Amino acid sequence: IFRLETPEGEPAALRFDLTVPFARVVSQYREQIKLPFRRYHVGPVFRADKPGPGRYRQFTQFDIDIAGARSLAADAEVIAVLCEAMRAVGLRRGPVSAFRIRISNRRLIDALLVGNGIVEEESIKHTLRVIDKLNKVGLENVRAELGDGRIDESGDPIPGVHLDAELVERILGFIGVVAPDRLAVVDALRSKLPDTADSSAALAEMVELSGYLEVLGIAEAEAQFDPSLTRGLDYYTGPVYEIEITDCKSIGSVGGGG
Repeated sequence: IFRLETPEGEPAALRFDLTVPFARVVSQYREQIKLPFRRYHVGPVFRADKPGPGRYRQFTQFDIDIAGARSLAADAEVIAVLCEAMRAVGLRRGPVSAFRIRISNRRLIDALLVGNGIVEEESIKHTLRVIDKLNKVGLENVRAELGDGRIDESGDPIPGVHLDAELVERILGFIGVVAPDRLAVVDALRSKLPDTADSSAALAEMVELSGYLEVLGIAEAEAQFDPSLTRGLDYYTGPVYEIEITDCKSIGSVGGGG
């Protein structure tokens, strides 16, 4: 966040994103707003991140939110809007979409980690951060970081999570699942998760979400289940998703949420 000081010495900051103001509006006008409440918002936001390819310190954010809906139909609705937006700006190669939305679920990774005895919050967060590096650093480096750590190309030590080798392979097997369609991914994940009530509930959510996406006409090529997606999972509680341009993967995510 860009933190500033006014001429009067008061703390101030540039707007970081559009979701926080949305939460404030819902809180401030709770008596007037009928839930579920949907809205969209377009405007400039500012992030003090290090600039890089596809990342700017000032950019225009297009934000959509639904508040007060517990059904997974709300997540499916948001994903459908994202698909429609990508199509509307021309991200197609003839009849083929030039984008894809990757979808996962916080409850899936929780079921995997907690079911294997990882319950300490910092260990869970560290594990999620390492998994999130998969596309950037590759499988072997992720394997090393889930274990005792590694030395990066500059010679700096990267600390590991210090999980035992058997558990590391279970996690890699889980995030490596690929299948021809969404329900096939869910079926493949069943054998990768411990047999617990948490696992059953997480898998049931993914089946339910798949059904909503099917009803909304969201093609498998446009929205795919991908258990390797973490996307800040330490603060999400259910489905998460991000958009990538299939021919420009080096840019990374161009949108997402959960």
